[in-house]
Amino acid sequence: MNPPNGGFFFFCVDALAFIGSDGAIRGARFEQARREYRASATPPFMSDRQLALAITAIY
Repeated sequence: MNPPNGGFFFFCVDALAFIGSDGAIRGARFEQARREYRASATPPFMSDRQLALAITAIY
């Protein structure tokens, strides 16, 4: 299966799981995106929920 938008599809799936579980499910790809965001952005940072919503909005 070739997902639309390549691997970004899987980041979106993990972000949706995070949102839907109210933060209880933290998939590996969402955690990777969160780490990369924290390493490259300047404070103030988005909350994890805001980041997940941003990822899903982009997709």
